Amino acid sequence: MSPRGPAPVLAAAALCTALYWDGLKCWFRQDDFAWLTLASETLSGGDFWRAMFAPMAQGTIRPLSERAFFLVFHALFGLDALPFRIWVFLTQAANLVLLGWLTARLTKSLAAGWLAPALWLSGGAMYVVMTWTSAYNQVLCGFCLLLAFHCFLRWAETGKSCYYRWQWASYLAGFGALEIAAVYPLLVLVYCGLAAPRLARRSLPLLLPALVYVALRAGTGPDPGGVYQPVVDASVGATLGTYWAWALGPALAADVFRLPNWEVLAGTLILSAALLGFAGVQLSRGRRVPVFLLAWFLLLLAPVLPL
Repeated sequence: MSPRGPAPVLAAAALCTALYWDGLKCWFRQDDFAWLTLASETLSGGDFWRAMFAPMAQGTIRPLSERAFFLVFHALFGLDALPFRIWVFLTQAANLVLLGWLTARLTKSLAAGWLAPALWLSGGAMYVVMTWTSAYNQVLCGFCLLLAFHCFLRWAETGKSCYYRWQWASYLAGFGALEIAAVYPLLVLVYCGLAAPRLARRSLPLLLPALVYVALRAGTGPDPGGVYQPVVDASVGATLGTYWAWALGPALAADVFRLPNWEVLAGTLILSAALLGFAGVQLSRGRRVPVFLLAWFLLLLAPVLPL
């Protein structure tokens, strides 16, 4: 069960544009200028391979979402920011379609498939992604992970090897977008453990690129220092609590609506009890999808919790 036809695509594009119309009119800011400068230097005879793959910005290497994106669009459109912004919006619209399809497929609810993209896009944390071009790495990584899991489910349903290969291609492309792509194998293995144990063995090879990538980053990346320095202690739990509160909504809405602290806390606790209670009830009935979706949330956060 999933949304079909052009309606989901049109609805996703319309919702994205309606909520973030002003994001299309944003010019460049902050890190954008570093990538635009890199594009200018490379296009004027600089070292292309260094520009694409040399560690930058706390030792990160994101050739697809930062280097290639800014190089290509700067070469085609110069300092006209609108084409950059349109491409971000189109990628995000694709994410919404994939999210709707996956939600409907996993929950077997067409209504959930339509509601999930709307709720996700209207979340308070989304405005940064929709107004800052350098945040395209998050949009593109989301696309790679959602497409990879979409292909995994299609492979699980049909047994067609082409979907298995496309899963691999999307997964590997994610490493060129953002580092959290390394958790994708864990998402698949958790799903296999909960719903498709027969596929676990075929999915184990997905771990190899992630392990190699993490080893290379640990062995060759510079010390990030400052706020990007990983710290594993009790503060990890507090950081997780902050992300959880932001995801639920009241904590981010507090400043906008001038909510008192007790209302923020009460809203967060009520929503937490509802979500976790629902997952627990569903699990007691043998329905494991809510547990998997909670695992998705936690696994994607895990790489940034020590920061």
